[in-house]
Amino acid sequence: MTTQTYRRLTGLVLGMLLGLAYGIPSQAINALAVPNVTFYQPPFGMLPNILICATLGGLAGLICAWPKSSFLGVMIAAVSGSIFLLIAGSLYGGPVAPTKVGGLIVTLTVLLLPVIGLLGAIFTALRWLINKQVEYHIDRFSLLRRLIAPVLLICIIGGLSAVVRYPRRVNSASRK
Repeated sequence: MTTQTYRRLTGLVLGMLLGLAYGIPSQAINALAVPNVTFYQPPFGMLPNILICATLGGLAGLICAWPKSSFLGVMIAAVSGSIFLLIAGSLYGGPVAPTKVGGLIVTLTVLLLPVIGLLGAIFTALRWLINKQVEYHIDRFSLLRRLIAPVLLICIIGGLSAVVRYPRRVNSASRK
């Protein structure tokens, strides 16, 4: 397997694992925190949403790892991910009325740069991790040494995604 193929495969797998690390806690935390309440989980339900997270994470990891240049990979992933998130978020509630298209374009344009910056930071960490895995593969490091950083990042992402839950007042009101 060439270094290029290994880098891309590593990006795909790490992206999918990070997508799962985000998707599972973010989709399950409310059901675990308030077990007696049925939650509506848009757009498709818990399991499809988790699979979508894993698929989009894998795609983002692959895009990030595809070019040889780390900077180029991070920028392409950040820009394409930002455009996707903003468009998907704006179309989530249904079709946009023709009278609101201008305002939507201005809003998306203003938000694009900050979202690129946020995703750029995330994809920089992912690309660094991918590059480290490629180095470890080339240098034939042990599996344990290779797993430390990915497991740590997966735990961080999983922990952060667990905060996607309803506020305490909603939880206490739903238990009565």
